[in-house]
Amino acid sequence: MTLALMIVLRRMVFLAHLVDLSLLFGKGKSILSVIFNEMIEKIYIKFYPALKFDYCQFRESNLMCFSRAIRERSLAMYCVGFIDGTFNKIARPIVDQEGAYNGHYQGHGLKYQAVVTPDGITSSIMGPDSGRNHDVHMYRKSQLDAMMCIAFNFTNINGPCYYLYGNPAYTASDHMMIPFRRNKYCTVIYLDETADEQELAINKSMSAVQISVEHKFAHVRSLWAFLKYSQTQRSGQSPVGLYYIVGTFLKNLHVCYNGGNQTSKKYSVAPPTPEQYIYELLNQ
Repeated sequence: MTLALMIVLRRMVFLAHLVDLSLLFGKGKSILSVIFNEMIEKIYIKFYPALKFDYCQFRESNLMCFSRAIRERSLAMYCVGFIDGTFNKIARPIVDQEGAYNGHYQGHGLKYQAVVTPDGITSSIMGPDSGRNHDVHMYRKSQLDAMMCIAFNFTNINGPCYYLYGNPAYTASDHMMIPFRRNKYCTVIYLDETADEQELAINKSMSAVQISVEHKFAHVRSLWAFLKYSQTQRSGQSPVGLYYIVGTFLKNLHVCYNGGNQTSKKYSVAPPTPEQYIYELLNQ
């Protein structure tokens, strides 16, 4: 098992031909490929059910801590994290090329949805979804709103209702905040100009902190170069839909082992220890 994990980490961290890895590990190319993909599948099966929405990360004490950390750097109250989607390119598939093609990114790929919390941990990762689908399609499909309703709503005990912050593509709800929008063609006269200014100030402050989720996507790809090269992501030949999920999980472990990352330092919120993180994922 230790050797299998070493093979996964070595192949993920830097792009290398299997023939080069066979010299390093003393095993044939086909065996290395099988070990790599089977290990990816085992990690996915073991941890993905909890990675979809980490209820331990969203326990009440953490929600209070996350909310306070974001409040200190913005004008929003009770925001506990940031949500966004990402597109990871893959090689042109043999089947369903249209479904995987995204004109904006000018390539084929798969989409994932992530929620990043101030401790630098990706506390929710869902996917994959077809590359051509909009981020909102995955949000609705994931039923994330129902999970947030369970974890975020404390109004029944006179507590707050926490929420995530997303871009304008999402729909505002009790558990989702998006930037305030002004219709330039609207003829309504706003009597309370102060409210308008407050909304603009909130938009500006949240724009500065929302970049944390973009840092998360960049962190995953900077750690695992294997994910950046589309020709290594061949649908139908290997479980490409699992690579990014496992890469995110390993990124979280990297944050835990190193005591934080750019996001956790920005908000001064320490991540869990590796032992605590693994234990809580396995006991949900």
